[in-house]
Amino acid sequence: MFSVLLSKFIQTRKLVHLLIGPIFMHFVDHFVNLSLSQKLLLSSVPLSSSILFYLSTVIEQLSFLKKIIAREQNAQLLGIICYGLFFTCYPFISTKYFKYSLVCLVFGDGVASFGSFFNKKNGKGNAGSLFCYLCSFIALVMYGAEVTEAGILGAVGAVLERVSGAYDNMVIVAGVWIVGEVMCRIK
Repeated sequence: MFSVLLSKFIQTRKLVHLLIGPIFMHFVDHFVNLSLSQKLLLSSVPLSSSILFYLSTVIEQLSFLKKIIAREQNAQLLGIICYGLFFTCYPFISTKYFKYSLVCLVFGDGVASFGSFFNKKNGKGNAGSLFCYLCSFIALVMYGAEVTEAGILGAVGAVLERVSGAYDNMVIVAGVWIVGEVMCRIK
C-alpha cells in the first residue's frame, strides 16, 4: 500500500530531479582536476539523455520514453531536456553561482510540486513556492552558500518557479545564476 501511495506522489521525473542532479554534481565536484577528455566523458551522460528525450518526441520507436518522464499526458519534455543540457555544461562552468542555480533547480523546483498536495492556484501553489524556497535555502547552505546569499537566491528561485510556467527550469537557472553573479560584483 505504501508503494502505491508513494508512486502516486513521486513520479519518475521527480526522482530524476531530486537524485540524478546531485549525484552528477557530486562526481564532478569530487574529481576537481578533470582533464578536458574527462569532462567531455562526464558530460556525455546528461547530453545523451537530453538527446534521447528529444528524439522520443520525433521517433515513434522511442515514444515509450515520453511515458516514463512526461507530466501526466503532456508530451512536452522541454524541462527534462534543458535539465540534461544544464548538467552537460556543469563540468565546464566553474562559477559557484552556476552551481547554486543548479542547486535551486534540483532541490527547489524538484520539491515545489509537492506543495500541490496542500493547495493549487493556476497550476502553482503557495505551499509549492514555500517548499521551493525552504529546500533551496537549506540545500544552498549545505552546498556552501552564506546564509544571506542562500536566502536571497532561494527567494529568487522560488519566485521564478512560481511565475515562469512551463519554462521554469530555464528561468530558474538563468535567473538565480545572474542574480548570484550580480551579488558577487556588488559585494
